[in-house]
Amino acid sequence: MEAEIRKHWQGRLALATDFMVINVTAEHVVTRMARVSEHVWPNKARHEGFGKAERKERMVMSDWLRETQVFPKF
Repeated sequence: MEAEIRKHWQGRLALATDFMVINVTAEHVVTRMARVSEHVWPNKARHEGFGKAERKERMVMSDWLRETQVFPKF
């Protein structure tokens, strides 16, 4: 996304996930909320079988890696 923005804008840039869009021209600065699709994968509310798919067993962390974690989670 940043590469596409940089085709048109070389100034300071901040990207966030709040869907706020800021359009800047020589005459105006306009802010608005982006229109986004709510029917994108994985929208679990619209896919009945999402949680029913066959799952493989999770990979287990090797002993040497688990023992050397700085902030172990498990």
